[in-house]
Amino acid sequence: MFGDTWTRFRATKTYDFLAALPLVIWYGDALRHQLPLLANGFRALGSGAIASFSLLQFLAVIGSAVFNLALVIALLVRNKPVARSRGVLPRLTALIGTFLSVAILRLPAATPPPFIQALADVLIFGGSVASALVLRRLGAAFAIMPEARALVTGGPYAMARHPLYVTEALVLLGTMLQFRQPWAALLGVATFVLIYLRTIFEERVLMAEYPQYAAYRDRTARFIPGLF
Repeated sequence: MFGDTWTRFRATKTYDFLAALPLVIWYGDALRHQLPLLANGFRALGSGAIASFSLLQFLAVIGSAVFNLALVIALLVRNKPVARSRGVLPRLTALIGTFLSVAILRLPAATPPPFIQALADVLIFGGSVASALVLRRLGAAFAIMPEARALVTGGPYAMARHPLYVTEALVLLGTMLQFRQPWAALLGVATFVLIYLRTIFEERVLMAEYPQYAAYRDRTARFIPGLF
């Protein structure tokens, strides 16, 4: 009796909202911490007191804030899953992969040369804005765990099967450059490995749910068209 009730509850939008709520709080809190930085940056920009180097850092904060906002919206408006992965490993991989990159922020901050810092700011800004645009195309199909919510093959997904991971990798690379080495690099590499594993688990679910996914997979690169 309880098992049947639990199965029905897991199929509801209420369950999906509750499952997403910790992440909504997580990304919402990150956005909250960025608001003072945005306010200070806009004041400096308005007064003409912001230098070109500080402008790059300000743009990185803007990009990160836009991405966090896009994540919160995507988690709130997404569809209910029509299929989920089985077993603990796929979900554990997704969970660790989602939060492991945050561990980089716990490391001591480095003081990279101006060129490296500028590169990091450009990667974070560009990757964050690109991620928000990919999320906009992904729409209600967005998921953290290996799940099928809808099959999206247009827009950036016509060029690569996992463009969101590519854009997030740019942000991760920019973040890695700003913290103590080699630990930041090691955490980043571990996250990249987990991203690859996540694509395997996600594609298994999509293959099982959508017969047309096999043809899409065969004609579309995993990450970078023409390379990989």
